[in-house]
Amino acid sequence: MGSEIDLQNSCAERIEGYLSANGYGDIQVGERTRVIKDCTFVPDEEGFTLYLGHAEADVVLYKTADELTKQVSESDHLKLYQNASNEFRIPYAILEIKSGNLTTDAIRSRTIIAREMNEIFPFLGYFFVAEETQPTPKMMYRAGKHFDSFFLTEGTGDKEWIREHVIDDGIEPHLQKLEALDVL
Repeated sequence: MGSEIDLQNSCAERIEGYLSANGYGDIQVGERTRVIKDCTFVPDEEGFTLYLGHAEADVVLYKTADELTKQVSESDHLKLYQNASNEFRIPYAILEIKSGNLTTDAIRSRTIIAREMNEIFPFLGYFFVAEETQPTPKMMYRAGKHFDSFFLTEGTGDKEWIREHVIDDGIEPHLQKLEALDVL
């Protein structure tokens, strides 16, 4: 478990350095950050209540939606539960980081969350980073259909591996695409 946290910390640190060095200083990097994953209207005695469901993501590149946070407040008909400060976050990329042997079901559960988040944030890049030789690329293609890409490393990915694979092949092209689409 420690190596998963180490890889998570290394990815967040390396990505934060990349963002500040390349003019993306307004994008924040959070570890173990809660992000909206679904919206559900639940019928009740007074009509309906909107619940925003959340998932904790390992590494998130996001901006805060300050104006939206100021305007929207929790009420009897809106349950936010985003985090302690009720701050809305707009995620641009998420890294799901795992280590050790993973089952197909574990990968599928995370890819379902990726699909749910992409329904709310269609510009979101969702990347899977795993240590060890499991899962295999074949398993990732079969079970991880809703990930934008996946990166598999044997052992703990060092800073050079993170730069060459996660940033150069995942984060950088995704942010460039968002710039071209005027999302950033």
